[in-house]
Amino acid sequence: MQYGDLPVMSKKERFLVALRREIPDMVPVSPLIHNRFAYTTLGKTGWRAVFEIHQMIGSIYFRGPTSI
Repeated sequence: MQYGDLPVMSKKERFLVALRREIPDMVPVSPLIHNRFAYTTLGKTGWRAVFEIHQMIGSIYFRGPTSI
């Protein structure tokens, strides 16, 4: 697909480019990442996998508990 002279990425291409920390044609936004995507990307499920995906794409910043 083209937009003027620029090629337009599909939603999937755009998201994968962002995960690789490359520059997409537009900034993708995903307010909710599901276990299915975590499994496809990391090969594991559960809240830790979803949390790890959020860390990978920079939608969450968490270094750990400040104290116990």
